Amino acid sequence: MDFMPFYIVMIAIAPMRAEPDQRSEQITQARLGEIVEFIEEEDGWLKVKLETDGYIGYISPAMVVGFERVEIEKWRSAEKFIFGERFAEILDEPYKSANLIRTAHIGVKLPLISRKGSWAELQLPDGKSGWTHSRQFQLQDAGSRAGIVEIAQLFLGAPYLWGGRSTAGFDCSGFVQTVFELNGIDLPRDTGQQIKVGEKIGKDYTKAQKGDLLFFSNSKGRVNHIGIYLGDGRFIHSSGIVQVNGLNSDDPLHKESYLKRYMYVRSIEDLLN
Repeated sequence: MDFMPFYIVMIAIAPMRAEPDQRSEQITQARLGEIVEFIEEEDGWLKVKLETDGYIGYISPAMVVGFERVEIEKWRSAEKFIFGERFAEILDEPYKSANLIRTAHIGVKLPLISRKGSWAELQLPDGKSGWTHSRQFQLQDAGSRAGIVEIAQLFLGAPYLWGGRSTAGFDCSGFVQTVFELNGIDLPRDTGQQIKVGEKIGKDYTKAQKGDLLFFSNSKGRVNHIGIYLGDGRFIHSSGIVQVNGLNSDDPLHKESYLKRYMYVRSIEDLLN
């Protein structure tokens, strides 16, 4: 079997696993239209590197389409439509009763072919085209603190999912990464990598500004959780669901467990314009 140097995800969400086994841990996800670089084949799985953030894992070949280097450059350089709704449909014709052929989540980017009224015709990785009525997201060049808070709150109520990085389910670091991505800021994938982002302020969260990153530890004192500061002692994070909690003891959204686990805040100022 011949393997292509690159593949593009052709379904809404493709799990990337730690080992070449369906029962293996999902370590992250690749979203519709994202590019992965082929590393090797193992036991019928593709070991790949996700172009978005460099994450390496195993993906099922049934979920991707292979591309040569020249073709992948065309995909990269094409004008993109960015989905602006938490969940959107892609149909085979530009009317609401047409057949559903794909679904997409906010932030998914697909090449734009044409427009017809309020509809957009999009290129799909498998060579087909589809139509969406979804609102188009206006990606920021480099985020603002207000923009980070606004986007984060769009995801309130989204479920927690280990390895998740879409509105179908986020883990804590996948949530933070996605929020910043939609504000034009690239962050690494895992909390253990995100602890190096920005400048450490210290434990006093009253010195934090909106959009700064709060870090929390496990019972052994090791950082294993992250949230985004909203101001007034409150933060938004993915834990059970995407939700808001407070560090101040008189806050109705206060949970003592988070205050006990809270470690420090890092400023994102150097990531902004």
